[in-house]
Amino acid sequence: MLAKHSQKYLTFVETLAYILAGWSFFMLFFEELFLGFHHYPQIELITALANLFLATLATALKLISQEKSNKSIWFDLSMIVFGILIMFYQTKYLIFILLIRQSYYFLQYMLFGLFDGRISRAISKSPSLSLMLSFALVILLGAILLMMPTASVSGKSISFVDSVFTATSATCVTGLSVFDIGSQFTLFGQTVILILIQIGALGIMTISTAFALILGRRLNLRLENVMHNVIGGTYKIDMFRLLKSIVLVTIIIEILGAICLYIVFSRDMSPSSAMYNSLYHSISAFSNAGISLFKDSFARYVSNPLINITIMTLIVLGGIGFAVLMDLFHYFTSPNKVRKLSLHSK
Repeated sequence: MLAKHSQKYLTFVETLAYILAGWSFFMLFFEELFLGFHHYPQIELITALANLFLATLATALKLISQEKSNKSIWFDLSMIVFGILIMFYQTKYLIFILLIRQSYYFLQYMLFGLFDGRISRAISKSPSLSLMLSFALVILLGAILLMMPTASVSGKSISFVDSVFTATSATCVTGLSVFDIGSQFTLFGQTVILILIQIGALGIMTISTAFALILGRRLNLRLENVMHNVIGGTYKIDMFRLLKSIVLVTIIIEILGAICLYIVFSRDMSPSSAMYNSLYHSISAFSNAGISLFKDSFARYVSNPLINITIMTLIVLGGIGFAVLMDLFHYFTSPNKVRKLSLHSK
């Protein structure tokens, strides 16, 4: 009986979740209006728990109805578990994580559900438009998050122009900034900038295609053409395998770089601070973003060979691109006697 009506219940729960998401966004964005209110911590906690309850209930109804894909359910479970873990650090981060979940499903509905998916089909007909809108969407979301009071050390919102400039610079990995990232932004703000850097490094089309594949949607020839033009390589290749390789190569190189940086940073910082700074600067260097949390950038390490060699290596590896890295790997590890580099690698 419950399974029969579970879809109706799911729709009702998701509607409540969207309404609560609107309140959550308002509360996070205008946090400075609530800070003087004596019961604000209790309101924040109730909002976080309400978000968690609705997300958990929606996931349970999906399992009962079995009408949603397993990948959608795993996405929900991962967001819930990650949200619970991060809640022990700060309550508002749970609200933020579950807000991402609702935004994801809202965007999915706007693209694939509204007007019978005409919007997504119209966008997919123009690869250049898809790329432009993807960049614009990521930059806009990043700018909104950076405008939140919780993103700034001062507890006040930065201007829209400054937030857009910072988000654009991070996403396009230019390294330009009107602020000192390390002193202007809190851990939340720095994390938003780091995520934008990582998205920009992987490539917006790589991320978009990954989500399309995860959702079980086949790529049309236009999008496959753009995908191959963005990351290089031949047309005879498993797209999903390629995406996994890109993410795996990125993670391995950035972790190795972070380990090398940690050896030096651990001498001057606490273990947790050294680990955070090592990972942040490793991602920034491999992404060719050039953004540092230090006021003097790396001037203090001008004579340190390990820091200099690590940063230079990360910059070069990130600069030559994934297609070349994988081609070189196959070139040196292939058992075939006749080895040949692609024209792109040469």
